[in-house]
Amino acid sequence: MSDKLKLFTSPSAFPNPQRLRIFMHEKGIADHFDETVYDMSPVGEHRVGST
Repeated sequence: MSDKLKLFTSPSAFPNPQRLRIFMHEKGIADHFDETVYDMSPVGEHRVGST
């Protein structure tokens, strides 16, 4: 079991995920997170199969 928190980001959410990454690096807590990047666009992987 992982002790890391999961961070889900999307390229379409720019610039907020980038701001969060900068904040985490400045605070020295970036290694406490596992980042998962997925596409939330209308044809992206998050929308596949939904109606």
